Parts: sequence; C-alpha cells; structure tokens
Amino acid sequence: MRTEIRKCVIIGLAVALSLAEAGFTRQITRRSQRVHMEQVQVASPDGKVKLTILPNAERLTFTVTLGNTTVLEPSTIVMNLDGYDLSAGVVFGKVERYQINETYPWHGAHSTAVNHCNGARISLQNDLSFIDYVLDIRVFDDGAAFRHIIPGGKDASRVPDEYTTFVIPAGSTVWSHDLGGHYEAAYKKRDISNVPPGQWAGPPVTFQLPDGGGYGSITEANLVNYSGMALEADGRRGLITGLGHRQPLNYPYELRYGRDEAKRLGKPASVTGTITTPWRIVMVAADLNTLGNLGKKRLERPSRVRPGQAIHAPAC
Repeated sequence: MRTEIRKCVIIGLAVALSLAEAGFTRQITRRSQRVHMEQVQVASPDGKVKLTILPNAERLTFTVTLGNTTVLEPSTIVMNLDGYDLSAGVVFGKVERYQINETYPWHGAHSTAVNHCNGARISLQNDLSFIDYVLDIRVFDDGAAFRHIIPGGKDASRVPDEYTTFVIPAGSTVWSHDLGGHYEAAYKKRDISNVPPGQWAGPPVTFQLPDGGGYGSITEANLVNYSGMALEADGRRGLITGLGHRQPLNYPYELRYGRDEAKRLGKPASVTGTITTPWRIVMVAADLNTLGNLGKKRLERPSRVRPGQAIHAPAC
C-alpha cells in the first residue's frame, strides 16, 4: 500500500512539473495577477466620518466609521450590468480626489443648503467583461455616500441591477416599515438580529448603534431616470439593496393600477446612455436630534430637469 502511495505522489509531481513547463501555471494565476484593488479611504472634512473601500479585488467591500465607532461593518458592493457582476474581479485604475464646499439658497426647513465634503472618484474595470466604470464617493461631517457611473453611448440600452448590502453592527436597534402600504406603513422597532430574512423595508431605515455609539440612517438621493431602492433583510444583520422589479407588490399600487401592470413592472428597467445610479447614503450623528436635522445638506446642486424626466428629491 505504501509503495502504491509513493508511486501516486511521484506521478503527481511529474504531472505538475510538466504542466508548469508547458505554461499552465501562468494560465492558472493569470486572473490573480490581473485583478487588483487598493484600499481607498475618504474622510469627512472634520476627519470623524470615514468610508473605506477595502483591498479586496474579488468583491468590492466597504465600511463606515464615526470616530472609533463602527457604523457599518464590512459590507459588499454588488453592481450588475446586463448580467455581469461589475463589483467582482475588479482592476484598480486611479483615484481622483476632490473637495466641495458651497452654500446656496434653498426652499424648505432651512433657507441655505450646505454641500461640504471630501470626495474620491475611483476608476475601475471589471476583469470579465472589461467594462470601465467609476465608483464615486463623498463623505460629509454627518454622513457618507457612493454611486456608480458607467459610461455609455446615447444609443446604448443596458439593464442595471444592484444587490449591495449594508451590514449593521450587532446590538443595534432598527426602526423600519415594510412595503405593504408603500411609504405610509407604521414603523417597527426591533433589534437588528431579530429582523427576519426576506423582510423588506422602505428607506430611510434608521438605527441606533449599541453602547451609545450614535445613530445612522440608510437612504438614497438624486434618483433620476433610475429605479427606486428598497432594502431586503438577509437575516444576518444585512440589508440588501433591491430595485423596483424585485420589490413586493404593495396594496395601494395594486388597487390603483392592477396586477397586470405590476407584472410589467416586475421586469428590470433598462437605461439608455451613461448610467448614473442614485447616491447610496449612510447618514450618521452622535444623537437623534442631530440626525433629524440633517435635511439642510444636499449632495449636489439641483440641475435643470427635462420635461418628462423622472426625479426624486434627495433625502438628505
């Protein structure tokens, strides 16, 4: 028996050596040599809030912190385009860092809007599809946000989809409502660990960090020519982005438009030209009063909207 084992080992080593001499080793490691992701961290102007893209080329992953407190644990970014997972197997290009500091008149609870942040545009390429895109990040003193910008010609019609997960720390208290009444359902208070898988929530989803660590709220902004977001719990403290075609049918919509129309909208929507996703936002604050007054801040100046263009007002 031992003699047979030794023979198998010798044969195996010989085959491995032959494959290496024939160049198969280079083929096996080609992908690991090509994909590469550097760690990129963007801090708020006051340095307290940080969004960090971790150096994981196999799956884009990010965290959000407030001082020494973890607001979001390592959370995976999943951006799909025509079936390609652009966030897996990424090739790192370059980082263009920028700053914005502006104020302008605004109608609402605050007469002046403030846009003060540090930003970074990360150029990436998907290893499988060779699709180039930009991950745009902005971090404010009271929150962090990111979006995808995928260039495309004016005649290019493509189908985007998202499954990005926001992982809330254990021990956090969450306030959220389901989609049964669209955006008019009653909020429920639960421990994040008790939110069952498959439970949907309409943004904003607000949470209190354990041990007095502060508050956070997950929502979106600058929703233009794109499907609205909801969040689906995975049962492991994660809230997964779900665009309109994945969301369950709510009663007000069914009552007004009927199930046939709902079936039509159950198919992913295509986007023509450059795809600019809404901002995926995590607002953070040390106390609830501060969190509730973040409406004075906007992510960007509003631009002129074309007739018939769908638009949703930013939530922060």
